[in-house]
Amino acid sequence: MYIRSALVTLSVILLTIVSLTQSFLLNEKVACIEDKLFDWTEAINEYFAENAQAKNTFLIVCGLFMDIMVLTQFIRFAFYGKSWRFPLAMLAFYFFRAML
Repeated sequence: MYIRSALVTLSVILLTIVSLTQSFLLNEKVACIEDKLFDWTEAINEYFAENAQAKNTFLIVCGLFMDIMVLTQFIRFAFYGKSWRFPLAMLAFYFFRAML
């Protein structure tokens, strides 16, 4: 218990020191990475930002396809499944999705 407490205390002290000494990096010029995919899809993003009806329709259709895919996989599991990996993965996915 003493070793764990010492490690936690040391970690907090080191992280505090590193956090406080990073202020010198603000003066440093940092080169940015260019996101080509974001640039290519900028027109689509602007279209959906301006057209709420099209955006909502697209979200509904994508959600419907996702529900159909999950439903067919559960049916496949019910008839042919030999392990519980898929249902547990789906449970974990939707649990973490709901948490976020």
